[in-house]
Amino acid sequence: MGRRADLSAIAESLLANTGDIAEVITYRSFTGIVEDVAAGTSTGTFTDIADIKAIFVAFDSRQIDGAAIRSQDEMALIPAKNIADVTPGLDDLIVRGTDTWEVVRVWSDPALALWKIQVRRP
Repeated sequence: MGRRADLSAIAESLLANTGDIAEVITYRSFTGIVEDVAAGTSTGTFTDIADIKAIFVAFDSRQIDGAAIRSQDEMALIPAKNIADVTPGLDDLIVRGTDTWEVVRVWSDPALALWKIQVRRP
């Protein structure tokens, strides 16, 4: 197993063993727009990846600038292996219970083992 695979396994194991800290979410990956010319409407289409574990962390007050990072924004930590068929993007959504959060920014570690996703309530 290479180092990238090792780090991916570690990230997944950490989330699997966090007990009640991790939340089960649905990751909604944006796939495109469907146009209804007759009705004059367009609708976003998504592919859902359900039952993913994620940890949500509030930003430190020093990081909050009111523009790029707002006070209610959070960081979702998701092992890349859990959404292996998806590269997170800015049109994606995360569903936490009954709340839907918009993806604002996306980072990964150098080994691409863990996605760090800034989310915001619309």
